Amino acid sequence: MEYGFATKARAVALRDFGPAMAPMNAFLTLTGIETLPLRMERHVANARKVAEFQDGHPRVAWVSYAGLANSPYRALAEKYLPAGAGSVFTFRVKGGFEAGARVVEAVRLFSHLANVGDTRSLILHPASTTHRQLSDEQRVAAGAGPDVIRLSVGLGNRRRPHPRSGHGSGGGVTVLCVKCRTGLRSRPKQQFKVVATWAGSSPHVAILIDEVRRSLRFRRSP
Repeated sequence: MEYGFATKARAVALRDFGPAMAPMNAFLTLTGIETLPLRMERHVANARKVAEFQDGHPRVAWVSYAGLANSPYRALAEKYLPAGAGSVFTFRVKGGFEAGARVVEAVRLFSHLANVGDTRSLILHPASTTHRQLSDEQRVAAGAGPDVIRLSVGLGNRRRPHPRSGHGSGGGVTVLCVKCRTGLRSRPKQQFKVVATWAGSSPHVAILIDEVRRSLRFRRSP
């Protein structure tokens, strides 16, 4: 009887309701929730800048982000998501399956991971990863076509500009990215040439857009 109850509890209740959190895990989750509104403001602001850049790129067929002015869901986003349309969205590159896979191979700042909502910036090619078991028709119906890429834009930021950055000169700037959690841990003082900046926006956003620009050249990783 006890064995049967234990099996039932594990096979059914645990599957349907999930396990109870450990005390320390619950404490960390509650602590993180306290600053969630502040983090989401950065997530949304960064994602909006990246989506706007992609929306006008010649190698991008479309961008599915409700925060864009030309999105068919803009009115709904303003009604139900007044603080912003989130930081996870998809876009389609021109060139089919191989082009989509090469974009993911080319990035250096984004992490190639399937989860979303991380503080890091994440990228995924669903057709070759999470949705690869589906048929071509099923992937298209699910919004994960062969050339669709999903981004989850993080909230990283630089700590200070490089002393010789030329910040405010109107052109590109070089920043010292020492706070990023993606790909720079072994080289925290790696310098990046930023190709676009916006007044009052995070320099990390410009780095993300530079990363997207490089990836859209479809260069394979060495």
